[in-house]
Amino acid sequence: GNLADGGIAINDDGPFDPGALPGHPGALRPAVGDVVVGNQVSGNLIGCGIVLSSYNPGAGVAHDLVARNVVSGSPGQFPPVLGAIVLAGQSVIDNTVVGNIVTGSFIPGIVVHSNTPAEKVSGTVILHNTLIGDDWGRADGPPAMVGIILAAGSTPPGELVDTLVSANRIRDEDYGIYLQNTTDTRIVADRHNQATIPVGP
Repeated sequence: GNLADGGIAINDDGPFDPGALPGHPGALRPAVGDVVVGNQVSGNLIGCGIVLSSYNPGAGVAHDLVARNVVSGSPGQFPPVLGAIVLAGQSVIDNTVVGNIVTGSFIPGIVVHSNTPAEKVSGTVILHNTLIGDDWGRADGPPAMVGIILAAGSTPPGELVDTLVSANRIRDEDYGIYLQNTTDTRIVADRHNQATIPVGP
């Protein structure tokens, strides 16, 4: 039931600190080894469900685990519940998203973004998640529903490398997994991906 800020966020700290009062920057520190397990996240208007995000060069988000959470959106509701599990930012390295359930998110169920040339997202592992009816707002990627999106910005792209996507259950989506400007992405054990287009474009 949060408004605008979403559910759970793991961020690095430093000069840019979205959780601090204006004019009170934090000390430069990474977010390393955090564990987000077994939570229920729902009803967070205009905010994402669970976010791992890096804002500060020289800090970063690394070796974190997001597991066995249930993240629920509200299809057709406005303002929307973005839902989703999101990994994005300056330095997002070797994080694991496993065994989560994401349903009815306004944006794709799992979003991995590297938006600018200065950003690097690498070593992400996405395993055994269940994604149903996400991206109903068709708000990220193609004008279609997407379960998992891995996307680097295109003008010019950030760096999104070495991602493993395996054994996720995906249904009621146009695209199961959508790739844009990624490198060394491995998609294996994909038999439970029942989207109209399992992997695109």
